[in-house]
Amino acid sequence: MEKNKKIEIYKNLILDVPGVNSVQFDKSIESSVTTSWGVNWDADFIARDILQNFRDSNLSEIEKVVVNTKNDKILVEGNNCFDLRKLFFVGSNKAGDDTTVGEYGEGFKAAVVSMLKRGIQAPVSVSGDTAVVIDVGDEVVEDLRPLVYHFFKVNKQNKTSFKRLYKNKKNIEFVLDAMFGSTNEPRGTSFRSRYDDKKYQFAGKTGTSQVKRITEAERELDLKQSEIEYKNRDHALYIAFAPYKDPRYSISVLIEHGGSGSKAAAPLASKLIKKIIDRHEIREQTRKANLTII
Repeated sequence: MEKNKKIEIYKNLILDVPGVNSVQFDKSIESSVTTSWGVNWDADFIARDILQNFRDSNLSEIEKVVVNTKNDKILVEGNNCFDLRKLFFVGSNKAGDDTTVGEYGEGFKAAVVSMLKRGIQAPVSVSGDTAVVIDVGDEVVEDLRPLVYHFFKVNKQNKTSFKRLYKNKKNIEFVLDAMFGSTNEPRGTSFRSRYDDKKYQFAGKTGTSQVKRITEAERELDLKQSEIEYKNRDHALYIAFAPYKDPRYSISVLIEHGGSGSKAAAPLASKLIKKIIDRHEIREQTRKANLTII
């Protein structure tokens, strides 16, 4: 997805936060934290960390931390403001403070990575005159994608808010657009598996599943998947739908120990999609010929 288009989408997400009526893009910063980090918290752990941060920032008026859910939105609000730039760095001024729960500052990043792995896109944080939306950047090396922090200036807020996306129409459109970009725009992880012919054009997302714990010594070797013993290679994943316009089919490919979603799973899905679309008319003719009217 083009950056300018993405920024406009994020502006609208921020404007959905109660009290925000003015948004101006400031800057984007690429983090050293990546989606390959070994954390994968469940919903309870994610919620625990988000609420922990609100607790620590609002100890004197903890009763004013409020969680609201409406339709697809989950919104957490607290009265006190927080410097959102601190979310970018590892480290915390809470270490050694017996009154707070958090210590080292890595919890929020782990929560964001876990949300992204669970398909929860672009969480929004707003505090004072700053907002930040976090998403995933381009692939740096094989299956290594950094978090990107997009900072915005907003009209002054006398509170801190956190909102996550889930499943309303606008958010679904955002995910579909991102899947299209991942397949059909340069630097997308499955760009090499795309079709220029709109008849076969599809949108999808690559993925990998780690099969064993990787030790520090193994990480230092920095081996490619092809250099790793077969049984220890990541599983390769790919999900997609096709055609992109007026979709009729969805597909999920899992190749055990395939190593890379972009190199193993996406090319296979691409071939299957073309074959399925080519056979669509024959399949429809067969279905109609065998249709029994009662």
